[in-house]
Amino acid sequence: MGGTSKVVDRLESAGLCARRANPNDRRSSIVELTSEGRKLVHGALKVFEEELELRIGSVFPEQSVREVTAVLRTLRAVGRAVDAERKAAPKQAGRRTP
Repeated sequence: MGGTSKVVDRLESAGLCARRANPNDRRSSIVELTSEGRKLVHGALKVFEEELELRIGSVFPEQSVREVTAVLRTLRAVGRAVDAERKAAPKQAGRRTP
């Protein structure tokens, strides 16, 4: 068993993620965060932003810090939108994209 699988096993045991069969590839699974996992990530992002502001705020002007924070917020929003689109897209069994 690979290192990644062991980490996912631990996260799953802790209730932070869940595996489900990949309908397009029987050799793999799809791993999704549970609501508890999403709460943990949300809290970690808050800590990350606070630390980022603390560490770069003393070096860069406040406006630059706000701009970096806004870009990170936008990137996270785009990532969430892409995830939502993927979940909402109709499943095409057996079809693979290049």
